[in-house]
Amino acid sequence: MNNAKIIFLYFFLLAGGMWHLLGMFQELMRILAGPLLIGLAIWLLLEYLPGDEPKSERRSARISLLQNWRRQSRLVLWFLLVVVLSFSVEWLGVKTGLIFGEYDYGDTLQPLIFGIPLAIGFAWAGMILASVAVVQRFYPGISGRGDGYFAFWVSLVMVLFDMAMEPAAIRLTYWTWAGGEVPLQNYLGWFVTSFILVLAGRWLQLLRKPLPALAFHAFWAQLGYFVLVIMAKSNS
Repeated sequence: MNNAKIIFLYFFLLAGGMWHLLGMFQELMRILAGPLLIGLAIWLLLEYLPGDEPKSERRSARISLLQNWRRQSRLVLWFLLVVVLSFSVEWLGVKTGLIFGEYDYGDTLQPLIFGIPLAIGFAWAGMILASVAVVQRFYPGISGRGDGYFAFWVSLVMVLFDMAMEPAAIRLTYWTWAGGEVPLQNYLGWFVTSFILVLAGRWLQLLRKPLPALAFHAFWAQLGYFVLVIMAKSNS
């Protein structure tokens, strides 16, 4: 079942990238962009919800239903906190230019609330889960290290993803930068924001157990999508 989910994830996102490459279904892609970001983030949350534990431990008699409920409640709370705080940071960033630099959102990611796509908060939550999964996969044992150390590496992966995503996001008119160039300030803002949100998760005793494989593959499937978008725009 897990393999089927992973195959579906790659097929769906890479098919979307191929549509851009072939110039097909462009209006449909615009309509679906925001809802898909929200749906993917919620999907990753639901995959991680069953106890925040590996299957073998979830089934252990030592893990009580109450403990699982508390863990799940903390995870949902943290997820909503990430959505709300990241949305607020984006709103403040657009209004002041002090966090990420001077930028504005286009009308691709619908719906907009106060000029900011609702999907952005969910995108932050989904990408943090995916980045945590990448760090856990390539750095086994990091979950047992200090919270700040853990948050540093996850935030670094978040920045690397943003560096790869920016050219595609601009071409998809997700947002535009003043002067047409992505400022270094943007990546610093991404790092600091990610660090705080990951640290909050660790303080809630989350992000310590391995995330499901789907979260790891969500990182690479999204990266593949953006690479195909860049290729499509470069060839047009």
